[in-house]
Amino acid sequence: MTFDHLETAPEAPAYFIEPRDKDTASELTRVKRFRVLFRKHYPYARLVAIPNGQVRSLAEMNRARSEGAAWGFPDLIAIGQGPRWAALEWKSGTGAIKPHQSAWLAWMHRNGHLCGVFRKPETAIAWLMERGFR
Repeated sequence: MTFDHLETAPEAPAYFIEPRDKDTASELTRVKRFRVLFRKHYPYARLVAIPNGQVRSLAEMNRARSEGAAWGFPDLIAIGQGPRWAALEWKSGTGAIKPHQSAWLAWMHRNGHLCGVFRKPETAIAWLMERGFR
């Protein structure tokens, strides 16, 4: 499986985006399956969840911002051996990327960081492997 098929038009994102699918599994179910596979393939690496998508009151949102919350930051950070990490945004089969999420991913990609949008745990694992994540 290769992931070098990124769209190249100026208006298209340069980071990897997995195509939509018909699987009815929720984003949370997909992330849980990914976490299991990740532990199997990368026992010495770590995953960190970024809970930015929670429903919050205005006061909670302001407090979270003052604590450093960054809306649109990817859902998971995979931290591997050496100076290696990857940012993974997760979507359901029909979920769409929001503009503030796309802005974060585009910034990360432009600055040389591994990042992408995933729907299937197996795709994310293959993508990490292809990029030498360890």
